[in-house]
Amino acid sequence: MYLAVNGALAGLLAVADPIKPTTKLAVERLQADGIKVIMATGDGLTTARSVARQLGIEEVHGEVKPQDKERLVALRYRHGHRH
Repeated sequence: MYLAVNGALAGLLAVADPIKPTTKLAVERLQADGIKVIMATGDGLTTARSVARQLGIEEVHGEVKPQDKERLVALRYRHGHRH
């Protein structure tokens, strides 16, 4: 959400749902098994980056529509990025 004062940008507010402890544990286990975890979310990029940072995920894509998520997976799979 953008905050404006007299029509000028005055700030930006990003809100994220709390991260469940089980999510962080799952990401850590996947990474320990050598699996590269990538976050693709419909949330704004600022929020997505914040959540990814907390989870230790390096590659993050924000503002991704459902059909674009499919394309992202297919593209990575075609180029041999299966892990």
